[in-house]
Amino acid sequence: MKRILCAVFYTMSLCFLVLFFIKTFFVIESSAGLRLSLLLVSAASGYIASRILSRTCPDRRYVIMKSTFIGLFLIYIFFLCDLVLFDTYFGRSINSMSELSFGEYFDRRVNLIPFSTIIGFFDRDAYIYSFIVNIIGNLFAFAPMGFFLPLLFKKIDRWYKLVLTVAVIVTAVELLQLLMRTGSCDTDDLILNTFGAYLAYIILKIPVIKELCDDITVFNTIKSKHI
Repeated sequence: MKRILCAVFYTMSLCFLVLFFIKTFFVIESSAGLRLSLLLVSAASGYIASRILSRTCPDRRYVIMKSTFIGLFLIYIFFLCDLVLFDTYFGRSINSMSELSFGEYFDRRVNLIPFSTIIGFFDRDAYIYSFIVNIIGNLFAFAPMGFFLPLLFKKIDRWYKLVLTVAVIVTAVELLQLLMRTGSCDTDDLILNTFGAYLAYIILKIPVIKELCDDITVFNTIKSKHI
């Protein structure tokens, strides 16, 4: 029965993942929210399937769960790269390189002054949608890094290591946006993205939440049984 349930959830995960890729590659300006929803359902189904499978194969439990979280992390990285570099829903694409010269892009979409963009979105005349996308969205975009990086890379075991790693990653993304002339290259994106990951890391260290995360990943439970 468990193996049947496992197969059902893995099938569901694959189907929703295929729908996500169809929406990403073949549907022009497909809603980012819809694609994210498909990805979350796929991830949840895959996780449930792996959890069931790990109980039927206790000797391979750690390998199964570790592989699952590596897969989820890679899918998240793909979604993130598509979102910040190629997402036509937000007007980003390879074609945008031909729309603006490098000088025009630098004048219009590059901000090197910390907090100037953030302060602008707190203006009373700012649209609430723009605030959500640019402030809340930037906080949440890299927040999963605060979970995945310490989980999968044991050397990232301190907050400052996480902050430095995420800052380097975000800087690379911002430089890619500059070179590709897509989206905007903004110092405030670096601040918000890095702070979002740090905030997630701190929240996940709260004892009650940490205990829940340990139960979700089952890594600590597995290790304690081998000691």
